[in-house]
Amino acid sequence: MASENIKLRKRNFTASDGYFYMMDEEQDGLLQKTDDGNTAFTYPLDTLLSNPVVSLEYDGVYFWSMENVAENDVIIRRWKIDNYICKLQQTIDLNETGNHKYESQAFSVEHYHTALSSTVSGGSSILYLDDDLMLSTASGSSDIFYPTGFEVVTTDSGINYACVLKDDDDSYKMWYRGEDVDTGIHDLSITYCQSTDGVNWSNFQSSIPVGSEGTYDLYDVHPDTVIKDGLTYKMWYTGDTYDEPLKIIYCTSVDGIVWSDFQVVTVDDPIIDEYDSVSDASVIKDGSIYKMWCTFTASDEYTPHPEIRYCTSVDGINWSTPIRVIRYESYNSYRTPIIDYYGSFSPCVIKDTNGVYKMWYIGDGAEFFQYYTVRKRRIIYTVSYDGLLWFEYNILIECGSEGVYDIDDITQPYVIKDGPTDFKLWYTGTTATRNRLIYVSGNVREPTLHLGPNSSGDTELVAVETTLSGSIILKNPTVYDYEAGDEVNYFTHIWLFNDFDGVSSDTGALYKFDGWSGRYIRRYSGAAYKNIKAATFYKVDVFNDYPNVDALCYIKGTNTLFVNINEYEDGSLRYYGSMVMENIKLDEATVIDVYDMTIDRDNMYRLQLIPDGTNTTWSLYSYLLSPLDSFVTSISLSASPAIIAANGLSTSDILAVVKDQFMEPIIGRNITFSENGDGSLTGGTLKVTDSNGIAQTEYKAGTTAQEVKITAVVEQTN
Repeated sequence: MASENIKLRKRNFTASDGYFYMMDEEQDGLLQKTDDGNTAFTYPLDTLLSNPVVSLEYDGVYFWSMENVAENDVIIRRWKIDNYICKLQQTIDLNETGNHKYESQAFSVEHYHTALSSTVSGGSSILYLDDDLMLSTASGSSDIFYPTGFEVVTTDSGINYACVLKDDDDSYKMWYRGEDVDTGIHDLSITYCQSTDGVNWSNFQSSIPVGSEGTYDLYDVHPDTVIKDGLTYKMWYTGDTYDEPLKIIYCTSVDGIVWSDFQVVTVDDPIIDEYDSVSDASVIKDGSIYKMWCTFTASDEYTPHPEIRYCTSVDGINWSTPIRVIRYESYNSYRTPIIDYYGSFSPCVIKDTNGVYKMWYIGDGAEFFQYYTVRKRRIIYTVSYDGLLWFEYNILIECGSEGVYDIDDITQPYVIKDGPTDFKLWYTGTTATRNRLIYVSGNVREPTLHLGPNSSGDTELVAVETTLSGSIILKNPTVYDYEAGDEVNYFTHIWLFNDFDGVSSDTGALYKFDGWSGRYIRRYSGAAYKNIKAATFYKVDVFNDYPNVDALCYIKGTNTLFVNINEYEDGSLRYYGSMVMENIKLDEATVIDVYDMTIDRDNMYRLQLIPDGTNTTWSLYSYLLSPLDSFVTSISLSASPAIIAANGLSTSDILAVVKDQFMEPIIGRNITFSENGDGSLTGGTLKVTDSNGIAQTEYKAGTTAQEVKITAVVEQTN
């Protein structure tokens, strides 16, 4: 029986370089222990805790703690040891909303580690790393925009559609379709106004009345995009005749108020299908080429799913054949929620200074529960390198994000970039009685690396601009000097095992958050993620098909599962593999709880109150060891046929299969066969396992009818 070792008072721990750490809210400290239970050091917390820490993680630089606070709320904190004090760096509050509840006992932080491959002088903006894979991971495929505040826009009416331009004089100009805030009746025109802050607007003027084009806008109009090309304002807006398919109309202006040159946009050789209405044009001018992403819908009411298509033009009026880029269920059809189950529409696209296309659009989604389905619209953020293939779909804003004027519906996002890292977003929020325009301020989280310590103990954070020819380009130069071999560390996401799937407790879900902002990104539903008490993140090199992979590791029952956190095309997460453990009581049936886990130097430590294979309860928490190094955990034996005639001639093939704790084959291991009958092992008694972990021999029957026992023995080493 294993004996008590580290003797922890609390049910959280992590390990690094042979030391174990536990956060104690009663002592307000981070305790450092050796594996024999001695306290090596205590780091006082600079911020007092009032709730027990249920899970603790270490990413190589920061300690991360998690607490369950008020009902359905969770707090995650990031700490760093500085001058013998454990100092709070960040607090992430995961509070109950109309869309999510939180109850969790396990989480982890996605993190990566490498080293500099060459010397870096202070003032340098280029880094070279040892690990090529780290280049793509550290740079990220895109900066992530996340909201920092919501405000209801002040206008002279309610708003249903809006587009905004920041002009050369730094003023904001907006064009929108208004409505009476009391009756909800549209004023049937596009209205112009101005602002200095994007929230408070003035100088309201009717700009484009219904019928300005004269044929395809006789019933309704709403603005889609306005750009300024030289001294000329150019607008694309949607025209509606009520009984005809929607059309996009182009016009120009010298002041943004009075418009002329109205022309219906034409699309060359449109796709021959039921999608005959085109609207919601998001247009950019990229060099001399206009690029447009727009919504295609069917005027046939029996084909309700809108989709987003892309085309190009040299004049903004005559456009190329549209190409489908985002269609309903494009995210996936296997996960709940499906963010565009009912359709994808209202795109807004910008091309950032780094050449990455960024789109915000409405996903008309669905969440599937055991007995019912909920329809829910969200603003989705996605990126592309060419404007055609889009990836990294993120749920940015849901109904109720603002909290008052968007509780029933949201639509029509419009985004501008306003500075190197600042974005401004407007969208229409809907309640049962009115539509209002909501302004969202936000910025981007650039991929950030932690450099050092160097020989003087200096460290710093640096933001990544991009990668180039095997190097990382920084947004700002380094402060300190570094040598080849100095550490580079980086964290990205928080992974939370939630006992709620949205607001439903029928099943659990694995939640993904941005590690720097705490912004919700997405969730993966499944009973496999419910009631999890132990998780961590580690680079494992134990699977034959997946060498040296970064995996999210968690314990379910008597197995540790290793999750591939890179999504498949269907949007699902899959497993690299699984490892069996021995956390079972004396009855060989009852599972022993594991309260936390950590992996250090290829050794997995499980925090338990009951040692494996016993019914004994320790007075304090201690660890049980599960090494990641492959070793024999099972050998199976079979005979074919299992019954043969006792005639001295009949034979049976004997097959032994040897597996390790990951159910991977044990290769090249000696197997010794023996038997207790009057026959013989004519195939030999000493065999070696092949690439599938299999060793075979042959048994030849004797002449006495009897039950024969054949034994196969494998040693841990040859």
